[in-house]
Amino acid sequence: MCLKRLCHLILICAFCVVRNGATLAKDDVKASKQVTSNSSVWDRELVTDKPKWKEIVQNYDSYDENGAGFKHFNGTVLGYVTPWNNHGYDVAKVFGRKFTYISPVWLQVRKEAGVYKITGGHDIDKGWISEIGRAHV
Repeated sequence: MCLKRLCHLILICAFCVVRNGATLAKDDVKASKQVTSNSSVWDRELVTDKPKWKEIVQNYDSYDENGAGFKHFNGTVLGYVTPWNNHGYDVAKVFGRKFTYISPVWLQVRKEAGVYKITGGHDIDKGWISEIGRAHV
């Protein structure tokens, strides 16, 4: 099963196209401190068809520490992690079990001299892949 997910991950990465202008400058990244809570978004009545902006601002950086490892529905969930945003790596570690697939956007398909090539292999983080794999067991 783990090998199947890894194969899916590689296929998804191979077909992701990342444009140069999509990266964040280091100046754009703000340090944020996530706040843990002992109650879920359901308990806090934050799941609604009509969210209020104040609730979003007050709760955007908090999560239920006890529920972080549980998926609450049967749907498929795909998450993307980008090498230019280290916070995404941490989110994938904390919430990894909520995702069916996690696709790091390391590889790019680029056309060079009329030929398509897969580039970005230098960004592949094998240690992170191992950590995420252990988190899903």
